[in-house]
Amino acid sequence: MIMQKYGLDGMEGFPLPPGGDIYPELLEKKANRIPVEDGKLKLFYVGSLSSMYDNTKLFEAVKNTENVYLTVCTHKNQWESLKETYAPYMCDRIEIVHKSGKDLIPHYLEADISPYCLNKCDYLDLAMPIKVFETISYGTPLLVADIHSIGELVKNENIGWNTKNTAEGIADTLKFLRDNPNEIAEKTANTISIVSNHTWLARAKQAAEQLTK
Repeated sequence: MIMQKYGLDGMEGFPLPPGGDIYPELLEKKANRIPVEDGKLKLFYVGSLSSMYDNTKLFEAVKNTENVYLTVCTHKNQWESLKETYAPYMCDRIEIVHKSGKDLIPHYLEADISPYCLNKCDYLDLAMPIKVFETISYGTPLLVADIHSIGELVKNENIGWNTKNTAEGIADTLKFLRDNPNEIAEKTANTISIVSNHTWLARAKQAAEQLTK
């Protein structure tokens, strides 16, 4: 386990990431949605924009890839402080919104993919962002670059794609997915099928099982 390299190699442990909720009616809508409708690949990212959560490569990849649309939901003050940094990568297919709670539902339902194309760092290798499981709760597959914790989840559960952490590598993956909607339909179905394994109730059961062994 990753924690072992921080001096805890003599301790037993087990992974216990955050959890999410389950919304049967919304998952049914997601299951019946047509991926890449009208030839438009739609991405939805929810989270911070900072040095740790650097999305410039993703923005650049979207700008350079026709018919790919990105909606980013982040804190207004963060965006105001960083919009000059992102200005060279902006285009009319990238939208910035500042929403929370139920206002996110339409964006999740319209999204083909949620991207987590962030720079590698020890914290993100160790900690699983809670928004990952919110994304899974809505049946949205993941596109991941260079983050061990999320990348392993995506690979093990077959709920998305791992890509190279360069603007060119991300763009190549986006082009492939834009042109192969059946690939997205397959990963969406896989994501919906494992939602119940990653709820907060499932996490409580995992903890109980481990602690009573």
